[in-house]
Amino acid sequence: MINRWIHFWILPCSEISMLIEKKNANQITFLEKIRLKAHVNICKMCRAYQKKVTLIDQLLSKHTNDEKKEGFEEIEIQDFKQRMKEKMKK
Repeated sequence: MINRWIHFWILPCSEISMLIEKKNANQITFLEKIRLKAHVNICKMCRAYQKKVTLIDQLLSKHTNDEKKEGFEEIEIQDFKQRMKEKMKK
């Protein structure tokens, strides 16, 4: 009976990786959040995995935010128009 409760609350590592990804995407339910915390508190490997995933996610989101363009340059617009005209002629 106790084993069933332990396995209900403390998920295996194979399921925790998906919960970590869901947490980073802000798509985790309250129960999943509790189960994730319970597992990560006792599993050193999953705790390290969570730190790495969070760091990678932060770095990637910062990198993509830095590269966002506000608009197109005039030469890009002219090039696009020229290509569209050429395709319309065919």
